[in-house]
Amino acid sequence: MQESEGLGTLGWVLLALLLLGVVVALAFGFASLVYIALPLTVVVFVTIVALCTGTSRKAGA
Repeated sequence: MQESEGLGTLGWVLLALLLLGVVVALAFGFASLVYIALPLTVVVFVTIVALCTGTSRKAGA
């Protein structure tokens, strides 16, 4: 990533999810992170498949 680039929308969303995980872990204990991690597993797999198939890239970019 170049120095002039920002996080973008996806970067800020991922950073917010990371901070949410930290807050949940500190407030309710680390075992409660399972409730966040399980649904996010599906999202990560879909993202990996989309990146591998090339469907996330715009034409001509």
